[in-house]
Amino acid sequence: MPLPLSVNSDEEIAPAILSVIRTAKGNVVIVSPYVQLWGHAEKVIQSAVHRGVRVRFLVRSGEQGAKPEEVAKLLAMKVEVLAVPNLHAKVYCGDSKVVVSSMNFYNYSASNSHEIALVVSDPESQAAVRAYVDGLLPFAAPWGQARSTGVDVSRPAPRSAPKSIGIGLCIRCSDRIGFDPNYPLCDDCYDLWAEYENPDYTEKFCHSCGANEPVTYAKPLCYKCFKALG
Repeated sequence: MPLPLSVNSDEEIAPAILSVIRTAKGNVVIVSPYVQLWGHAEKVIQSAVHRGVRVRFLVRSGEQGAKPEEVAKLLAMKVEVLAVPNLHAKVYCGDSKVVVSSMNFYNYSASNSHEIALVVSDPESQAAVRAYVDGLLPFAAPWGQARSTGVDVSRPAPRSAPKSIGIGLCIRCSDRIGFDPNYPLCDDCYDLWAEYENPDYTEKFCHSCGANEPVTYAKPLCYKCFKALG
C-alpha cells in the first residue's frame, strides 16, 4: 500500500511531475505561474495529447506573468492555457497522481533551484487538492482574453508615475532597461525574483542612476534619486 504522502526534492521533482502527465489517461491540470519547457517535458505533453488526454495549464496573467513565447509552444501542442491573476501556487494533477510543489514548470528551476514537492497518494487529500484547483477556474480566462472586469489585477498599482520615460537599470544585474520604478528588473532577473516574490529583498543597484546602493523591488531608487523624482 503506497504511503499517503512522500517528499521529493531538487532533481527528483521533475521526474515526479512528468510522471503525472505520462500516466494520465483522461485529464491533466498543471498550475504553474511561470513556464519554461524542456525537451523531455515537451515530448511527454505531446504524447499525452496524442493519447487523447485533456491537458490544461493555469499560468499567471499580466505583463509580469508567463512568457508569451512559452505559452505559444503549449498552444501549438493543442494544450489549453488559462491565465489567472496573482497566481503563485504550483500544483500538478493527473488522474491518479497529484504533486504539490514549490517548483514552477520551469526548465531553469528543474535543473538548478533548491525545491521541494509533496507527492499525494491519499484519495481524500488528493480530492482536497483538486478542489483547490477547481476553485481557481472562476478566476481564469483563456490565454489572450481579458476578463470581463477589464482590470489586470496581477500588476501592482503604481506607487508613483515617473516624471519622464527614459533609460533605467535593472536593480539586480544593472542591465539597461526602460525606466519604470514599478518594474525595476530585467526579464531574466524578474524570472529569478518571481520564484520567491519578496518585494523587500535587498538588491544592488539604483534603478535610476545605477549607484551601488541597497535597494529593493518595492523601493528601487536610492535616496538621492527618490528625492529628485519628487
